[in-house]
Amino acid sequence: MGRQPSDRPWFLQLSFVQPHVPLMGDPIWADHYAGADIERTARSEPTPTTDEWATHLNGLRKHSHSELLTDDFVLAGARQYYAMVSLIDQRIGDLLAQLERHDQLDNTWIVYSADHGEMLGDHGLMAKMNFYRSSVRVPLIVRPPAGTTGRVETAPVQAFDVAATLLDAGAASGLDGAPSRSLVPLVTGTDGATRDNVVSMIRIRPGLPTWHAISNGNWRATINADTGEVSELFDLVTDANETTNRVGDLAVDDELDLLRDQLTSTLESA
Repeated sequence: MGRQPSDRPWFLQLSFVQPHVPLMGDPIWADHYAGADIERTARSEPTPTTDEWATHLNGLRKHSHSELLTDDFVLAGARQYYAMVSLIDQRIGDLLAQLERHDQLDNTWIVYSADHGEMLGDHGLMAKMNFYRSSVRVPLIVRPPAGTTGRVETAPVQAFDVAATLLDAGAASGLDGAPSRSLVPLVTGTDGATRDNVVSMIRIRPGLPTWHAISNGNWRATINADTGEVSELFDLVTDANETTNRVGDLAVDDELDLLRDQLTSTLESA
């Protein structure tokens, strides 16, 4: 988002279909990654802790063709995926160069993000439709006009916070009753207020369970929204790859109770 000489803000939205299946990168970038050794992470497969969650996981495995996900197969797909990402990086660099060439780079808010990640064989899965970090954690880069001191912000944010951020950056009024929060104060360092938790939802189609996930940055739980049953609980501090499902572990009941309370409060205020 930038400003014209009339001082009226203007918006440019640039959307890329890639990276997306089929995993076929630009030939030049695909050649760049042809011999790359890309580590395969999070090898443990999910634990079916409830009947409904077992059904959901079976659906994910079928959709992912999990029986095909050998190390060689996953590596070949990862190389193509990285090639697609690099092409996007190149084209965004071209756009930034154009802004700089026209003396607009330091007059423009830049927000870069994505709708979802790609499992790339993590937990024996491909694509999305789950709450593991390879699927739900996406890049969100915000650069204000004239830039800022680069840093990584670890506080949780939601994708819909981008809407409030753009409105705020354009000096427009926020949407009444919307749960989104502007990230402008966080980016500019004028306000340290952040979220206590973030919530995601999966509902594939009517007749199947709706799933909620909640994370406060330290723990993450998956909960059947229809029955209240908990199917996953992970300690994100000591188990970043979400390999050990702590559901049923009495030693962490307090953490689960806190997440339940936070989920209820967040949904009621939405």
